[in-house]
Order: sequence, then structure tokens, then C-alpha cells
Amino acid sequence: MAARPQPSETAGHAPFQDGCEARPTAFPAADMIGAGPNPRPSVLLLGERERPEFATAVAWLHAHTRLTFARTPAALSDLEGDNTGFWDHVVIAQSRPGQFPQREVDRLSRHLPLAQFTALLGSACEGEPRSGRPWPGVVRVYWHQWSGRAPSIFLSARTGCRLPRTASEPERLDHALRTPPPRTVARVAICCPLATIHDALAVACRVAGYQIVDVAGSTASPASELAATLWYRSGMDARGFAALEQWIRHVAPAPVVALFGFPRYDQVRRAQSLGVAAVMSAPFLLPDLWNVLREVTG
Repeated sequence: MAARPQPSETAGHAPFQDGCEARPTAFPAADMIGAGPNPRPSVLLLGERERPEFATAVAWLHAHTRLTFARTPAALSDLEGDNTGFWDHVVIAQSRPGQFPQREVDRLSRHLPLAQFTALLGSACEGEPRSGRPWPGVVRVYWHQWSGRAPSIFLSARTGCRLPRTASEPERLDHALRTPPPRTVARVAICCPLATIHDALAVACRVAGYQIVDVAGSTASPASELAATLWYRSGMDARGFAALEQWIRHVAPAPVVALFGFPRYDQVRRAQSLGVAAVMSAPFLLPDLWNVLREVTG
């Protein structure tokens, strides 16, 4: 989990601020993205949407955007009669290395100069040798990061605070950290064998106003009073899943957010079958954690 960096550590120049002053309620739940007088953002999803690792992202997009599908950029000519020639956002779901060459991304970018672009990378594209060099002007999100990252990406597009395509990853992180999450008084429990990581998670939760409680202590609040729990392990094996299952039973009915170190797809599926509310990949960004907590406690 990344500690909050100072602006001088994350950006080569002053962070983007034009029209993007911090708002006290600038981190609404995901279901707020389509609220208000403006319609939900229109999104073009390119790629093989039926792949299992994209299921969470596709479901989220269905629920929060006006979604159009196309398997390849060449297939867009078949959509001309649908009045979908303009999209607010383009999500390129790349399931294998080299599926979408740079020239196709550049051509689509020139055709849609005002759209924001996001690369959704599948499990076969993890690791720099396989994912390749990042496409310029395209935010890169791995499949297991979607639940935490998507609300921030699409919120910035709707509030008028979106960054230019040329913004670097450190600048995007600095911008996200400068937007405070809404305060809450909900209670959260943390299960983590490493004291340093436990303390870091506790600090991250307290920034958003969550109260950390010890459900194993003699003076602990009942599990029924918990808004959510965090369960962390850097690596998962049979013993890890047995411990996770025991924790889920211990804190029921509170939702459990499982934090794994670089989870594999089969590990995510197994955790979901045990009843976890969400799985996050560690390391992660603090705004991702706040988004997921708000989603599961909403």
C-alpha cells in the first residue's frame, strides 16, 4: 500500500488545478456517478467482454454507464446507425499481449479527441514484459484493480476535473489524494499478521473517518456493529484460505474485503466463493481502498 506522497515527490511540476478544486463530497459512491441532471457517461468497451476476468468490470460498466460494445476498432463501422459516434470514455480490454497495436489506439484517439481512454488489462497481460509499453495518454488498470479504480476514473470525467491525457501516473495519484474522501463514523476491523501493515491500513481507514475496533478483544464491539472488515495476506495458499474462511465466519454478517498480494484469477474466484464482498490487489492506492470501503458499506 503506497503511503501518501508529497507533491514534490510525485510530480515534476505543480499539480493540475484548473477547475478542479477539492470538494468535501467529491468521492461519492459508485452509484452516484450517474446521478443528477446529466446522463450517465457513454462508454465504448473494446475487446473480448466475455472473458471471465473482465466480468467485474463489465458488470460495473453496465450498472453505471451507457455502454456500447465492439470487439475491434474495425467493427465500429457497424455501429454508425446507432448514433453512438461519440463516447465520453473508451475502455480497451486487452486480454492478451499485442491484441491492440499502438497504431489502432492512436487512430481511435484521433477520431475521438475528447474521450478519455483506459486500458483494462487481463491476467495474461500482467507484468511489464507481457503488457508492453503503456499507450501514451491511456490510463492503465489491471483487471483486479477495477473495483477500486473505476469510481475515481469516471467521477473525474463527470465533475469536470478530469486530467489531460498527458498526465503522468504520479500526477494522477497526487490529484486523487488531494480530493478528500467523505467522512464517516462507521466501524472497521482489520485482520493482518504484520503490525506495520496493520497500522498502515488503520491510518488509511482513519483518514476517511472509520473507527478501528478489535473484534478479538474483551472490550470489542459485536461483529454485527461492524460496517466492514479488512483481511490481509501477502500470499495465499490452502492455509490462507482456511484462515480467511474462519475470519468470515467470525465477523459475520459484516462484509469482508480481502487484500491479496497480486492475486491470480483462481484465487479471486475462490475468495468470492467463500463469501468475501471484494478482493483488492496489494499494493494499491489509498483512493482505491476508500472507494471499495464505500462501495461495500454503502
